[in-house]
Amino acid sequence: MKHAARSLRFMAVPDSHGPYHEQVSDYEDAEYLGNITIGTPEQQFRVILDTGSANLWVPDTTCGQNKDNCDTGFCNISQLCSYLCPNPNCCNSGGGPNACDGKSKYDSSLSKTFVADGRKWSIQYGTGSASGIIGQDIVRFGSPGTNQLVVPGCVFGQATSLAPFFARQPIDGILGLAFKSIAVDGVTPPFLKAVDDHLVDQPVFTVFLEHVGGSSCSLRFIEEFQIDTMVRFPF
Repeated sequence: MKHAARSLRFMAVPDSHGPYHEQVSDYEDAEYLGNITIGTPEQQFRVILDTGSANLWVPDTTCGQNKDNCDTGFCNISQLCSYLCPNPNCCNSGGGPNACDGKSKYDSSLSKTFVADGRKWSIQYGTGSASGIIGQDIVRFGSPGTNQLVVPGCVFGQATSLAPFFARQPIDGILGLAFKSIAVDGVTPPFLKAVDDHLVDQPVFTVFLEHVGGSSCSLRFIEEFQIDTMVRFPF
């Protein structure tokens, strides 16, 4: 498998604490993965950095526990699931683990800054769907202890159901970086919320991509571009 350390940067407005820097990993030359935290105190998640969608979601503590729709054994039999399981999102290929298992889950009861919303959401990707409830909390780009871009009041999805595809992915959720115009329920994506709050200058980022065999790659938000040394590491 091909993995590499990449660089992601957010350029801050003058007199702030930027620029913000985060290591980003390249998974199979197909996905870019980064770390974020949500809530107070911080709860950490690994997410796909997705320029093709505009919503942030992570698994909720109730993810995969929908007993009303997933309490039948047919949901764990791949040949019968799509025909007899009430909720296709419960289906597990070959009777494998639920897609929510093994992922970091957001616990709203532990966050002092969480605000309940009450709306439900559902997103259909080409590889499967995710659905749940909407909440609001602080989102931080980067791992705890680093110089994070802190964005208060972000609206995000607390996933209660995930398609089987996500069981095979080394991620907890997805961070959409696209425009608000394609966001489900019209929510403001976290990075654009940072723009609205004047934490960064413009809703612009540049990407330089090179095959994993190359020497460098960088992703930097706003104004600057830099090439950083590529480092291989195992998952």
